Parts: sequence; C-alpha cells; structure tokens
Amino acid sequence: MESPVGTMSRLLGIGSQPFEDSVIPRKGFCLSLESKTLLLLESDDGIQEMVQSIVLDHDLAMESAYNAQDALRLIAKGKTFAFAFNLGLVGGSPLEFIRKFKQSNPDLPLIAIVDKAHDGILVELLQAGTYACLTLPLQANDLAYNLSKIIANNTETYNPFALKYEERILILPNDFSLVMQVSKSLVESTLPIHEKNRFHIILGLSEIINNAIEHGNLGITFEEKSNALKASRFYPLAIERSHKEPFRDRVVTIRSRVFPNLRRIEYFVADQGQGFDWRSLPDPKNKENILNRNGRGIMMARYAFDEMIYNETGNEVTLVVNLDLPYRGRRT
Repeated sequence: MESPVGTMSRLLGIGSQPFEDSVIPRKGFCLSLESKTLLLLESDDGIQEMVQSIVLDHDLAMESAYNAQDALRLIAKGKTFAFAFNLGLVGGSPLEFIRKFKQSNPDLPLIAIVDKAHDGILVELLQAGTYACLTLPLQANDLAYNLSKIIANNTETYNPFALKYEERILILPNDFSLVMQVSKSLVESTLPIHEKNRFHIILGLSEIINNAIEHGNLGITFEEKSNALKASRFYPLAIERSHKEPFRDRVVTIRSRVFPNLRRIEYFVADQGQGFDWRSLPDPKNKENILNRNGRGIMMARYAFDEMIYNETGNEVTLVVNLDLPYRGRRT
C-alpha cells in the first residue's frame, strides 16, 4: 500500500517523478547560467556527490554552504542560479526561513530536501514559494528533472536568425479570439527581439488574418460588413455565418518563414474563400472613405510590411519584412 507521504508527493508532482532525458539541455546549449552556480546546503556526503555529478553533467558548477548564514552570504554575491538545501539545516522554522528568503530573493528557485520530520508541511512549503520539495531518500532522477526545468526557464531568448532557415505552419479555425494570440506568437517567434516595428507587424498580421476569416472563409462582403457595423451586429452575423455550410469547416492557413541570410521574414495567409479583386480596393485615405471602418486593416498591413503580394485570385497573400530596409511604412 502506498504511504500517505507517497500519495501526497504524487498529487503534488514532487518526490518520485517520471524522468525524461529529452528535456535536459546538454552540451552546446546556450544558457544564461554560464558563470553561475547551484548552491547546496547539505551535510550528507552521498547527496553532495550525487548533486555534484548531476550539476557537472549540465556543464554548470556547484558551491557548498556550511550553514544558512553562509548560504545567504554566498547568494549575495549574485552567482547563484538555484539554492538546494536540507530543510533540517536552516535552523528555526523552515517555513519562516523560506518566507523571508523569498521576500529578498523572489526569483531564485529553492529546492528543499525534506526529511521525514518535515513531511507534514509539504503543501505549506510549496505555498511559501519553494520551487520543488524532494523527499528522502533523494533520487537522482527527481533532482535532475527539477534542475532541468530550472535550466530551461533560464535559457537565452530564442533567436530564429541563429538557424539557416525556419518554417512554421498553423491551421486556424474561424475563431476571432485566437487571431491576436496567433499573430503575437508568430511574430515573437520569428522577429529579432530588438526589432522596433514589432507591435505594428503584429497588428498588421492580425488584420490580414481577420480579413481572411471575415471576407474569405465566411464570405462577408464589404457592403454586408458596413451595414452590420452600422447596426452594431457584425459579430452576431459572423458567428451565425460560421455555423452554416459551406463556411463552418473552412480554415485559415498561416505560414511563417525566416531567411536569415537574406534578413527576410515572410508571413503567408490563405483562406478557403472565393477571393476578391485586390487591385480595386477603395483607398482608405480618400476623404470619402476616411471614416469607414472597412479597408483600414489592409492599410495598416501596408504600413507594417515592406511587401504585400496577393495571388491572382486574392485568397492568398504574402507579407514580407525586410530587416535591412531603414524605414517601414512607405507603401502608397
């Protein structure tokens, strides 16, 4: 029969956990932990050797503290990326120690090694801010699993331009609530982090995806949209249309492509509608159209991207960002 402690550990996701080697970053991964160490407060030689072996396997370093005061002194140097400690060695009330520690070091993960004397406060330890509670006898897989998660959380920001080429494809249903999420995710995973026009590109991409759903898949004409907007019933119209044939099963295909050598990013948006004559779009900057809510999405996209390339039918468009161009938004 499983012990109460074992049951509690399983429910909390602590103690014995399935170990997946694939989640542990190996040599060659670029981490922001290169000059930092795992600090360990533990008097058991066997546990010290186990932790040292796991830390070295991640190309990181370990430092040992003699007591809680020594640990705080070492942490103050700013080189610690995680603090693992035997709960029985912190002195006084372990919960009070953790609460005070998290007040001054809120972002430093704590790994508590819990003996049987403290089994009854596992939930309180986690609520106080402990990252993980590992029960004795300590299992190497448990420590490696939690250490790998801490390392993954400290991995450097992903840089798509570190690859030779990247392509990603998403299939989107006719759900407007997903449009901004998808746009933000695609742009953040393809655009260099310091790109100034990130926000405008997200907005431009979201407008084109919205158009693909509205006018493409749902077949709502510009006139129908204008009338629905005036009557404040556009979204009811779109929802009603999305449940009817042949509209309800249509999807939007969105593809992102990164060409690092060309410093070029492409977003491809295709719907399953009949298309439209993109050559005869009304000019939203014209005085007669300036107050219209129709057409503004395409205008925003024109200013966000360096190129907008439609297919002949008008149900596919490629949006291009050329990073070496000094100024975006000069389309006419």
